[in-house]
Amino acid sequence: MAEEIGSKVVIAIDEAQEFRRVNWLRFDRLMAYAYDNLRYVNFVLTGSQVGLLYGFLGLHDPRAPLFGRAYIEVRTRRLSPDEAYEFLNKGFSEVNVKPSDDVLMRAINEFDGIIGWLTYFGYSYAVRGIADFDTVKKMAVEMARNELINLLNVVRSVRYRTILKILGEGPATWSVIKSRLEVIEGRYVNDASLSSLLSNPVGMGIVEKRGDEYVIADPIYAAAARTL
Repeated sequence: MAEEIGSKVVIAIDEAQEFRRVNWLRFDRLMAYAYDNLRYVNFVLTGSQVGLLYGFLGLHDPRAPLFGRAYIEVRTRRLSPDEAYEFLNKGFSEVNVKPSDDVLMRAINEFDGIIGWLTYFGYSYAVRGIADFDTVKKMAVEMARNELINLLNVVRSVRYRTILKILGEGPATWSVIKSRLEVIEGRYVNDASLSSLLSNPVGMGIVEKRGDEYVIADPIYAAAARTL
């Protein structure tokens, strides 16, 4: 969408990393041209897959059109339980809705302070009138599952599905993932191939590496991965 603010035009694009799939248009070149020649045009890009967004923009790649351009980055973080409670309470108060504390605490605990899921819960409960928390959570898991399936359709590797299912059960070290893959497939898994496979979901922000372990940090995506 484009919105004129005084003499400025702001073009806001959600999930901008999806432009990487467009092969008939180099959006990064258009942005670079606008940056250099259209002083009244600004871009606001958002994306849930940070690694892919960085890769698409090429901000740190000397060969990329946008390399060297100034930008401002805003990252969200997990809210603490107290912050999440305040976030939900303020949102519900704006629409004169008062869920029970039990419902609020389930949302805080099961969505683990992730702003996107807390917002989805609040919207579903207050605007769409879905007062049953289990229904809202089921819808969120299904949404995450569809995103994972879309990702698997792009990468087209059975091993990605298996790795996500393994990590959906909980954190695992590289060696545990390798051994479980070998048991499931009934054959040897090349070390370099596994490392390459793991680097992609980490870059996409779906999987995090914490010390020696890999983990799907988002509990909704972890639940979705278990259903793949």
